[in-house]
Amino acid sequence: RQPASTIKPLAVYAPAIENRLITPATLILDEPINYDGYSPKNYNGKYEGWISVRKALSTSNNIAAVKTLKTIGVDTAAEFLKRVNLDLNEQDSGLSLALGGLHKGVSLYDLTQAYTIFANGGVFDKCSLVKKITTKDGIVLYQSKPNPQKVLQQDTAYLITDMLQTAAKEGTAKRLRDFPYQVAAKTGTNSFLKSALNNDAYCISYTSKHTIGVWLGNISNDKKGALPSNVTGGTYPTMIAKNIIKSLYKDNPPPNFKRPNTIVYADIDLKEYHKNQTIVLANASSAPRYRKTEVFSIYNLPPKAVNIKWETRQKNIIENKKQSFLDRMIEFITNKKNQLKKSKAS
Repeated sequence: RQPASTIKPLAVYAPAIENRLITPATLILDEPINYDGYSPKNYNGKYEGWISVRKALSTSNNIAAVKTLKTIGVDTAAEFLKRVNLDLNEQDSGLSLALGGLHKGVSLYDLTQAYTIFANGGVFDKCSLVKKITTKDGIVLYQSKPNPQKVLQQDTAYLITDMLQTAAKEGTAKRLRDFPYQVAAKTGTNSFLKSALNNDAYCISYTSKHTIGVWLGNISNDKKGALPSNVTGGTYPTMIAKNIIKSLYKDNPPPNFKRPNTIVYADIDLKEYHKNQTIVLANASSAPRYRKTEVFSIYNLPPKAVNIKWETRQKNIIENKKQSFLDRMIEFITNKKNQLKKSKAS
Protein backbone atom coordinates (compact mmCIF):
# COMPACT_ATOMS: atom_id res chain seq x y z
CA ARG A 1 0.00 0.00 0.00
CA GLN A 2 1.03 3.62 -0.36
CA PRO A 3 2.46 4.58 3.05
CA ALA A 4 1.21 8.18 2.92
CA SER A 5 2.82 10.48 5.52
CA THR A 6 4.25 7.63 7.58
CA ILE A 7 7.15 7.70 5.09
CA LYS A 8 8.22 11.24 6.14
CA PRO A 9 10.43 10.34 9.11
CA LEU A 10 12.14 7.60 7.10
CA ALA A 11 12.54 9.13 3.64
CA VAL A 12 12.83 12.82 4.52
CA TYR A 13 13.64 13.93 8.04
CA ALA A 14 16.00 11.16 9.22
CA PRO A 15 18.35 11.53 6.20
CA ALA A 16 18.19 15.34 6.48
CA ILE A 17 19.14 15.29 10.18
CA GLU A 18 21.78 12.61 9.57
CA ASN A 19 23.44 14.88 6.98
CA ARG A 20 23.31 17.85 9.43
CA LEU A 21 21.05 19.83 7.09
CA ILE A 22 18.29 20.46 9.63
CA THR A 23 17.50 20.39 13.34
CA PRO A 24 14.09 20.17 15.04
CA ALA A 25 14.24 23.98 15.36
CA THR A 26 14.99 24.68 11.68
CA LEU A 27 12.39 26.93 10.09
CA ILE A 28 10.81 26.13 6.70
CA LEU A 29 8.46 28.45 4.81
CA ASP A 30 5.07 26.80 4.37
CA GLU A 31 3.80 28.33 1.12
CA PRO A 32 2.33 27.33 -2.25
CA ILE A 33 5.00 25.58 -4.34
CA ASN A 34 5.36 24.30 -7.89
CA TYR A 35 8.29 22.11 -8.92
CA ASP A 36 8.07 21.40 -12.66
CA GLY A 37 4.31 21.04 -12.49
CA TYR A 38 4.21 19.21 -9.15
CA SER A 39 2.12 21.33 -6.76
CA PRO A 40 1.42 19.47 -3.51
CA LYS A 41 -0.91 20.95 -0.92
CA ASN A 42 -1.34 20.52 2.81
CA TYR A 43 -4.09 18.24 4.08
CA ASN A 44 -6.20 21.19 5.26
CA GLY A 45 -5.41 23.30 2.19
CA LYS A 46 -3.88 26.07 4.34
CA TYR A 47 -0.38 27.55 4.65
CA GLU A 48 1.19 28.70 7.92
CA GLY A 49 4.24 30.68 6.87
CA TRP A 50 7.45 29.90 8.76
CA ILE A 51 7.17 26.71 10.79
CA SER A 52 9.75 24.59 12.60
CA VAL A 53 10.70 21.10 11.50
CA ARG A 54 9.27 19.86 14.82
CA LYS A 55 5.87 21.36 14.06
CA ALA A 56 6.03 20.27 10.42
CA LEU A 57 6.61 16.64 11.38
CA SER A 58 4.20 16.53 14.32
CA THR A 59 1.36 18.11 12.30
CA SER A 60 2.34 16.25 9.10
CA ASN A 61 2.85 19.36 6.98
CA ASN A 62 3.26 18.38 3.32
CA ILE A 63 5.01 21.46 1.95
CA ALA A 64 7.85 21.26 4.49
CA ALA A 65 8.38 17.57 3.72
CA VAL A 66 8.55 18.13 -0.04
CA LYS A 67 10.91 21.09 0.37
CA THR A 68 13.19 19.07 2.62
CA LEU A 69 13.23 16.14 0.19
CA LYS A 70 14.16 18.50 -2.63
CA THR A 71 17.07 19.73 -0.50
CA ILE A 72 18.47 16.29 0.33
CA GLY A 73 17.62 14.74 -3.04
CA VAL A 74 15.49 11.71 -3.92
CA ASP A 75 18.60 9.55 -4.35
CA THR A 76 19.63 10.17 -0.73
CA ALA A 77 16.15 9.25 0.45
CA ALA A 78 16.05 6.09 -1.69
CA GLU A 79 19.47 5.00 -0.44
CA PHE A 80 18.35 5.31 3.18
CA LEU A 81 15.05 3.50 2.59
CA LYS A 82 16.98 0.61 1.08
CA ARG A 83 18.97 0.30 4.33
CA VAL A 84 15.72 -0.36 6.22
CA ASN A 85 14.47 -2.91 3.67
CA LEU A 86 12.13 -0.54 1.81
CA ASP A 87 13.12 -0.85 -1.84
CA LEU A 88 11.67 1.68 -4.25
CA ASN A 89 10.42 1.13 -7.76
CA GLU A 90 12.40 2.69 -10.62
CA GLN A 91 9.50 5.08 -11.15
CA ASP A 92 9.70 6.38 -7.56
CA SER A 93 12.09 9.17 -8.48
CA GLY A 94 9.88 12.22 -7.93
CA LEU A 95 9.24 14.53 -5.02
CA SER A 96 5.90 12.82 -4.36
CA LEU A 97 8.02 10.27 -2.49
CA ALA A 98 7.96 12.72 0.46
CA LEU A 99 4.21 12.13 0.81
CA GLY A 100 4.29 8.37 0.28
CA GLY A 101 3.46 8.45 -3.41
CA LEU A 102 4.97 5.09 -4.40
CA HIS A 103 4.13 2.99 -7.44
CA LYS A 104 4.60 -0.39 -5.79
CA GLY A 105 4.02 0.61 -2.19
CA VAL A 106 5.04 -1.13 1.03
CA SER A 107 3.55 -3.70 3.38
CA LEU A 108 2.51 -2.77 6.91
CA TYR A 109 4.98 -5.38 8.18
CA ASP A 110 7.95 -3.80 6.37
CA LEU A 111 6.88 -0.28 7.28
CA THR A 112 6.56 -1.11 10.99
CA GLN A 113 9.86 -2.99 10.88
CA ALA A 114 11.59 0.08 9.43
CA TYR A 115 10.35 2.23 12.33
CA THR A 116 12.15 0.02 14.87
CA ILE A 117 15.39 1.86 14.08
CA PHE A 118 14.24 4.92 16.02
CA ALA A 119 13.75 3.16 19.35
CA ASN A 120 16.80 0.97 18.70
CA GLY A 121 19.23 3.88 18.47
CA GLY A 122 19.63 3.71 14.69
CA VAL A 123 20.14 -0.07 14.49
CA PHE A 124 18.09 -2.08 11.97
CA ASP A 125 17.47 -5.80 12.12
CA LYS A 126 14.82 -7.80 10.30
CA CYS A 127 12.03 -8.94 12.56
CA SER A 128 11.27 -12.61 12.99
CA LEU A 129 7.92 -14.24 13.61
CA VAL A 130 9.52 -17.52 14.69
CA LYS A 131 12.56 -17.32 16.95
CA LYS A 132 13.26 -21.03 17.31
CA ILE A 133 11.89 -24.45 16.40
CA THR A 134 13.02 -27.50 18.38
CA THR A 135 12.09 -31.13 18.64
CA LYS A 136 10.63 -32.54 21.87
CA ASP A 137 14.16 -33.63 22.73
CA GLY A 138 15.49 -30.09 22.46
CA ILE A 139 17.24 -30.46 19.11
CA VAL A 140 17.19 -27.09 17.31
CA LEU A 141 15.66 -27.43 13.86
CA TYR A 142 15.56 -23.71 13.13
CA GLN A 143 16.74 -20.56 14.87
CA SER A 144 16.53 -17.00 13.57
CA LYS A 145 19.89 -15.29 13.37
CA PRO A 146 20.05 -11.61 14.30
CA ASN A 147 21.94 -9.44 11.85
CA PRO A 148 21.91 -5.91 13.30
CA GLN A 149 23.03 -3.11 10.99
CA LYS A 150 23.82 0.46 12.02
CA VAL A 151 21.84 2.66 9.62
CA LEU A 152 21.58 5.92 11.62
CA GLN A 153 23.55 7.77 14.25
CA GLN A 154 22.07 7.50 17.73
CA ASP A 155 21.49 11.23 17.96
CA THR A 156 19.53 11.25 14.67
CA ALA A 157 17.29 8.42 15.89
CA TYR A 158 16.70 10.24 19.18
CA LEU A 159 15.84 13.56 17.52
CA ILE A 160 13.23 11.85 15.31
CA THR A 161 11.81 10.11 18.39
CA ASP A 162 11.70 13.38 20.31
CA MET A 163 9.71 15.06 17.53
CA LEU A 164 7.38 12.08 17.17
CA GLN A 165 6.67 12.33 20.89
CA THR A 166 5.42 15.84 20.11
CA ALA A 167 3.18 14.31 17.43
CA ALA A 168 1.77 11.97 20.09
CA LYS A 169 1.25 14.80 22.58
CA GLU A 170 -0.14 17.61 20.45
CA GLY A 171 0.08 16.62 16.79
CA THR A 172 -1.83 14.27 14.53
CA ALA A 173 -1.50 11.37 17.00
CA LYS A 174 -2.58 13.36 20.06
CA ARG A 175 -5.04 10.65 21.09
CA LEU A 176 -1.95 9.01 22.63
CA ARG A 177 -1.13 12.00 24.84
CA ASP A 178 -2.56 10.69 28.11
CA PHE A 179 -0.06 7.90 28.75
CA PRO A 180 2.17 8.48 31.80
CA TYR A 181 5.19 7.19 29.87
CA GLN A 182 6.91 8.14 26.63
CA VAL A 183 5.17 7.25 23.35
CA ALA A 184 6.15 8.36 19.85
CA ALA A 185 3.90 8.10 16.80
CA LYS A 186 3.34 9.12 13.19
CA THR A 187 0.06 8.99 11.33
CA GLY A 188 -0.68 8.88 7.63
CA THR A 189 -3.74 9.18 5.41
CA ASN A 190 -3.99 8.40 1.71
CA SER A 191 -7.01 9.64 -0.24
CA PHE A 192 -9.04 7.62 -2.72
CA LEU A 193 -8.43 8.99 -6.24
CA LYS A 194 -8.15 12.60 -4.98
CA SER A 195 -11.67 12.44 -3.61
CA ALA A 196 -12.96 13.26 -0.13
CA LEU A 197 -12.86 9.53 0.65
CA ASN A 198 -9.74 7.77 1.94
CA ASN A 199 -7.90 4.67 0.81
CA ASP A 200 -5.41 4.08 3.65
CA ALA A 201 -5.14 5.27 7.26
CA TYR A 202 -2.11 4.50 9.42
CA CYS A 203 -0.74 4.97 12.89
CA ILE A 204 2.81 3.74 13.51
CA SER A 205 3.58 4.13 17.21
CA TYR A 206 6.38 2.96 19.47
CA THR A 207 7.79 2.97 22.97
CA SER A 208 11.25 1.95 24.14
CA LYS A 209 10.01 -1.67 24.13
CA HIS A 210 7.56 -2.15 21.23
CA THR A 211 6.79 -0.83 17.75
CA ILE A 212 3.16 -1.09 16.63
CA GLY A 213 1.72 -0.65 13.14
CA VAL A 214 -2.02 -0.15 12.59
CA TRP A 215 -3.64 0.15 9.15
CA LEU A 216 -7.24 0.58 8.11
CA GLY A 217 -7.94 0.67 4.42
CA ASN A 218 -9.77 0.03 1.23
CA ILE A 219 -9.00 -3.62 0.43
CA SER A 220 -11.03 -3.64 -2.78
CA ASN A 221 -9.52 -0.34 -3.99
CA ASP A 222 -12.85 0.81 -5.36
CA LYS A 223 -15.25 3.52 -4.26
CA LYS A 224 -17.49 1.06 -2.44
CA GLY A 225 -14.66 -0.06 -0.16
CA ALA A 226 -13.20 3.42 0.46
CA LEU A 227 -13.03 4.87 3.96
CA PRO A 228 -15.22 7.84 4.95
CA SER A 229 -13.49 11.21 4.99
CA ASN A 230 -13.52 11.32 8.79
CA VAL A 231 -11.44 8.12 9.03
CA THR A 232 -7.84 9.33 9.01
CA GLY A 233 -4.65 8.07 10.57
CA GLY A 234 -5.32 10.27 13.58
CA THR A 235 -8.74 8.74 14.31
CA TYR A 236 -9.45 4.99 14.44
CA PRO A 237 -5.90 3.72 13.74
CA THR A 238 -4.58 5.87 16.59
CA MET A 239 -7.44 4.78 18.85
CA ILE A 240 -6.63 1.13 18.10
CA ALA A 241 -2.94 1.78 18.80
CA LYS A 242 -3.92 3.38 22.11
CA ASN A 243 -5.81 0.26 23.18
CA ILE A 244 -2.88 -1.97 22.21
CA ILE A 245 -0.39 0.16 24.13
CA LYS A 246 -2.68 0.30 27.16
CA SER A 247 -2.94 -3.49 27.12
CA LEU A 248 0.81 -4.01 26.69
CA TYR A 249 1.76 -1.87 29.68
CA LYS A 250 -1.14 -2.45 32.02
CA ASP A 251 1.12 -3.61 34.84
CA ASN A 252 4.64 -2.78 33.67
CA PRO A 253 5.22 0.61 31.99
CA PRO A 254 8.14 0.91 29.55
CA PRO A 255 11.25 2.90 30.47
CA ASN A 256 11.96 6.24 28.81
CA PHE A 257 13.80 6.39 25.52
CA LYS A 258 17.54 6.37 26.13
CA ARG A 259 19.07 9.79 25.44
CA PRO A 260 22.58 9.60 23.88
CA ASN A 261 25.42 11.65 25.35
CA THR A 262 25.57 13.54 22.06
CA ILE A 263 22.12 15.09 22.65
CA VAL A 264 21.81 18.39 24.53
CA TYR A 265 19.05 20.84 25.37
CA ALA A 266 19.81 24.48 24.59
CA ASP A 267 17.96 27.81 24.57
CA ILE A 268 17.64 29.64 21.27
CA ASP A 269 17.19 33.38 20.77
CA LEU A 270 13.54 34.01 19.84
CA LYS A 271 14.22 37.55 18.56
CA GLU A 272 16.55 36.25 15.85
CA TYR A 273 14.31 33.23 15.33
CA HIS A 274 11.14 35.17 14.51
CA LYS A 275 12.68 38.29 12.99
CA ASN A 276 15.34 36.76 10.72
CA GLN A 277 14.41 33.05 10.77
CA THR A 278 17.91 32.23 12.01
CA ILE A 279 18.87 30.01 14.91
CA VAL A 280 21.42 31.26 17.43
CA LEU A 281 21.92 30.26 21.03
CA ALA A 282 20.37 32.67 23.51
CA ASN A 283 22.55 34.55 25.95
CA ALA A 284 22.23 33.88 29.65
CA SER A 285 21.11 37.51 30.04
CA SER A 286 18.11 37.08 27.70
CA ALA A 287 14.69 37.38 29.34
CA PRO A 288 12.67 34.12 29.44
CA ARG A 289 10.16 35.48 26.91
CA TYR A 290 12.96 35.86 24.36
CA ARG A 291 14.24 32.29 24.62
CA LYS A 292 13.00 28.80 23.83
CA THR A 293 14.46 25.40 24.71
CA GLU A 294 15.07 22.93 21.89
CA VAL A 295 17.00 19.69 21.55
CA PHE A 296 20.14 19.39 19.40
CA SER A 297 22.96 17.05 18.48
CA ILE A 298 26.28 18.40 19.73
CA TYR A 299 27.51 17.97 16.15
CA ASN A 300 24.92 20.42 14.83
CA LEU A 301 24.58 23.08 17.51
CA PRO A 302 23.55 26.59 16.44
CA PRO A 303 26.16 29.35 16.74
CA LYS A 304 26.34 31.56 19.78
CA ALA A 305 24.81 35.03 19.70
CA VAL A 306 27.40 37.80 19.65
CA ASN A 307 26.51 39.50 22.91
CA ILE A 308 28.13 39.83 26.30
CA LYS A 309 27.50 36.98 28.71
CA TRP A 310 25.41 37.50 31.80
CA GLU A 311 28.28 36.77 34.21
CA THR A 312 30.56 39.24 32.45
CA ARG A 313 27.79 41.83 32.31
CA GLN A 314 27.16 41.50 36.03
CA LYS A 315 30.89 41.79 36.74
CA ASN A 316 31.11 44.94 34.60
CA ILE A 317 28.15 46.50 36.38
CA ILE A 318 29.74 45.83 39.78
CA GLU A 319 33.11 47.16 38.61
CA ASN A 320 31.44 50.26 37.17
CA LYS A 321 29.61 50.84 40.43
CA LYS A 322 32.87 50.52 42.35
CA GLN A 323 34.59 52.92 39.98
CA SER A 324 31.69 55.35 40.15
CA PHE A 325 31.80 55.29 43.97
CA LEU A 326 35.59 55.91 43.99
CA ASP A 327 35.22 58.77 41.52
CA ARG A 328 32.57 60.37 43.70
CA MET A 329 34.74 59.97 46.83
CA ILE A 330 37.77 61.48 45.11
CA GLU A 331 35.62 64.34 43.86
CA PHE A 332 34.18 64.87 47.36
CA ILE A 333 37.64 64.89 49.04
CA THR A 334 39.05 67.19 46.36
CA ASN A 335 36.18 69.64 46.88
CA LYS A 336 36.71 69.56 50.65
CA LYS A 337 40.43 70.28 50.25
CA ASN A 338 39.68 73.21 47.97
CA GLN A 339 37.15 74.58 50.46
CA LEU A 340 39.74 74.35 53.29
CA LYS A 341 42.34 76.12 51.19
CA LYS A 342 39.90 78.92 50.45
CA SER A 343 39.02 79.22 54.14
CA LYS A 344 42.67 79.50 55.17
CA ALA A 345 43.34 82.06 52.42
CA SER A 346 40.46 84.20 53.60
